[in-house]
Amino acid sequence: MNRDSLVDNTIDIIKQLPDAKIREVNDFAGFLLSRTGDKIIREGAQELTSQSKAFDFLNDEDDLYTVNDVEERYNATPIILLTKEKINNTIKTLPDSFTIDELIEQLIFMEKVEEGFKQSEEGKVISNEDVKIMIDQWSDKVN
Repeated sequence: MNRDSLVDNTIDIIKQLPDAKIREVNDFAGFLLSRTGDKIIREGAQELTSQSKAFDFLNDEDDLYTVNDVEERYNATPIILLTKEKINNTIKTLPDSFTIDELIEQLIFMEKVEEGFKQSEEGKVISNEDVKIMIDQWSDKVN
């Protein structure tokens, strides 16, 4: 079935639906269209940044981390499971209407905060003074 036939067929089906269902179809079609627009923007931004020379200076940087660092970190971190209580508490912090992306972002944020508290309790912290030294070292490399 070609595009025009498919559109005509869809319109014929929609005309047979009750008003409430037509509104649902309209909302869903709007959602699909916005996702398509978001995808076009996202792909365009990725294309622009991939062609950009703005981060070329990083090619001259020494690698701070190796694959072994990533593997060690991954293997050392226990998997934190979600609970209904965590999800419900997170949902309570969100406005009445929110996107799934906002929910996931908030869940990730809450997990990172919990992970930070746990690391702090285990003494896995860096002093403010050490952080200032690290920032100065990074600044020296950039300049």
